[in-house]
Amino acid sequence: MRIDGDKDHAMIEPDQFDTDENPMELERPMPSAEIAASARAADGKHVIYFFGLALLLLTSAGIAHRFQRHDTEVQYGPAVAVDVSAAAIARAQAELEGKGLALTETEEGVKPMAKPVKAPSETPEGDTPETISPAKPLLTGQRPMIAVIIDDMGLRKAASTRATRLDGGFTLSYLPYATGVQAQVDQARAAGHEVLVHMPMEGKTGADPGPHAMLTALEPDELQARLAWNLSRFSGYDGVNNHMGSAFTADEKDMALVMNALHKDGMFFIDSRTTPHSAARLLASEMGMAYAERDVFLDNDQDAGYVAVQLAETEALARRHGSAIAIGHPHNVTLDTLEAWQKTLIGKGIDLVPVNRIVRVRHSPNWRAKADKQDQTAG
Repeated sequence: MRIDGDKDHAMIEPDQFDTDENPMELERPMPSAEIAASARAADGKHVIYFFGLALLLLTSAGIAHRFQRHDTEVQYGPAVAVDVSAAAIARAQAELEGKGLALTETEEGVKPMAKPVKAPSETPEGDTPETISPAKPLLTGQRPMIAVIIDDMGLRKAASTRATRLDGGFTLSYLPYATGVQAQVDQARAAGHEVLVHMPMEGKTGADPGPHAMLTALEPDELQARLAWNLSRFSGYDGVNNHMGSAFTADEKDMALVMNALHKDGMFFIDSRTTPHSAARLLASEMGMAYAERDVFLDNDQDAGYVAVQLAETEALARRHGSAIAIGHPHNVTLDTLEAWQKTLIGKGIDLVPVNRIVRVRHSPNWRAKADKQDQTAG
């Protein structure tokens, strides 16, 4: 067996038969008795061969079934049949609650942790509970809106291609250092998806955000050069969101450089909220910049039930506040669940929209703080 280093699957070459005989001797004529004996031996080998082949096929089928939900480069079609019915979501929710898990934000997103959990305050400096007005309600006749951003697009081309094959209406965020990124973006836009730049930024965990990342140790000139490089890698995007960034987005001086440049070019910024200490909201408010924040992470646990529960939470937020923004990744289980979930939206009276529409509807960078306060009051 030879493993092709450029792919995630094994390439099996034909077996080479081992023999200690001289190849020239294999061509000599065989006596009749030897022919008969050889035939009987061959029949036995054939029985063993076909038995072994059947066993291999059965074993392979079992292995394929067991691992069909794993995210691999060579899977394009749906890997699992996903049930996103209310009953299935209720069962998944009960299972999560039965494990005694709550959610907390980390560099990678929202992770389960033991209860109880007290969420950190995200009220912007200068705002107090008394000065924050309720989130803007829905206009009469307006349907709840959900934007789903799929991050980390571009690096794993098979997974990214499959994401573009979802029905249009999603927002796909591409890493600027991906190979052939412009062609991938063109494919996404042709399929009816909105496109963002997934800006690599320094996190606190020590994980590498990728080449040309925005780092807090860099001088302003180098940060501007890296920002320009990342924004020049492809065209056709509507805005930017952060890849990682729990350290960089919390640095007000460095984020001001980024936000000013985006604002001058008429772009919006979506804060993925990998930290509750991000300076982006305050800066956007001071600048009057188009801005919004992620509300829900979908797939920190790569399980269909978990993703379905997170989508149900996204729906609940959209009904309560008029809009919700969720972020996922091009994992097979996420794409499977999104594909099934998207088909249910018409019956639920919910619109799947590009994230730029929610940015426009929310108006204020402080929208999230107001919505959180409204939820606290209602709770």
